[in-house]
Amino acid sequence: MTWPTVAIGEVAKISAGNGAPQDPRAFSKYGTPFIRAGSLAGLLQGSVDHLERIAEQDASRLRLRRFPKDAILFAKSGMSCMKGYVFRLPFEAHVVNHLAVARPGAKLYPSYAEHALRVFSPVTLVKDESYPSIRLSDIEALEIPLPPLTEQKRIAAILDQAGALRRLRRRVLDRLNTLGQAIFQEMFGGASHSTLPLGSLVDIRSSLTDPAELPDALHVGPEHIASGSGRVSWHEVRTCEQDGVTSGKYAFKEDDVLYSKIRPYLNKVAVADRSGLCSADMYALRAREGILATDYLHFVLGDRRFLTYAESVSNRANIPKMNRKQLLAYEVSVPGMDSQKRFSDRLARLKMIETQGNIASIEADHLFASLQHRAFTGQL
Repeated sequence: MTWPTVAIGEVAKISAGNGAPQDPRAFSKYGTPFIRAGSLAGLLQGSVDHLERIAEQDASRLRLRRFPKDAILFAKSGMSCMKGYVFRLPFEAHVVNHLAVARPGAKLYPSYAEHALRVFSPVTLVKDESYPSIRLSDIEALEIPLPPLTEQKRIAAILDQAGALRRLRRRVLDRLNTLGQAIFQEMFGGASHSTLPLGSLVDIRSSLTDPAELPDALHVGPEHIASGSGRVSWHEVRTCEQDGVTSGKYAFKEDDVLYSKIRPYLNKVAVADRSGLCSADMYALRAREGILATDYLHFVLGDRRFLTYAESVSNRANIPKMNRKQLLAYEVSVPGMDSQKRFSDRLARLKMIETQGNIASIEADHLFASLQHRAFTGQL
């Protein structure tokens, strides 16, 4: 069955938020949340702790509009409007003027409208991706399918359940990503071992390579290390030729530990599972066999004690970064290789569970995409 389409402006009121207060004193710990375009990513992950708040008297003085629960937000200007984020308010909120607000009327069920705007995305209305913006009049003319209200509620209920499954899968993966550090703390956090400077435990890549000689080599920068996962996001990495790299880089091999030495990426660390070239803003370290295990080195560089040290020494520089001398001088607690091997074995079992979780998450994504297609073509 094919549903009739309607311009969303006929069934919802489309508007924008207010300019953000310039005086930081307007914000407080209490009051109504103030939502910026940059807030949407966190809100879609279920986090509200990052939101600023404005007391009622200040909001009144600044003439800020308060939008109701179930209003639907998405970016209408700036690079955020290319991301396709759509969020339905679970509470009243003030909203920045970079966000568009759709308030469903009596003929449009809010949860259905939220899902419809993810499929029939306002991103398609951007005319110039270099300076992305969307006119409110164009949003009002955006067409969406409009089944009867009872059918909208049925569709929304199915998609809400499928969406909740996806979020649950992602939360499980997020928790798994933190377990490695918890295991490290359990095994080594309270133990007392002899310490040695890192420079006596690792070899550091120090020979620059001309990328022109290796045009097909993958060029890894600090931005390619995924936060919290300890892995390189290889799908984002390009070859030196694609990146237009012309200056020398450090060659690294599989099982080298890549560490970002400069802000804003300071302390990002990952184990390479293939070879390539890394930016001069990174160090490529190799654990010396028989003394230090790669997994142990990786978690030493992600441990709170090392992070505190890195923040302390990097703050002394004009350009905040960890220099080679500071890195290699760090004193590392060195347990026996048997203990390090047991740690690696536990990590290997954890990675198997993570792999199964990733497969389940991908399956949930595919199910959700299939349900979306069927829902908005009248096949659900």
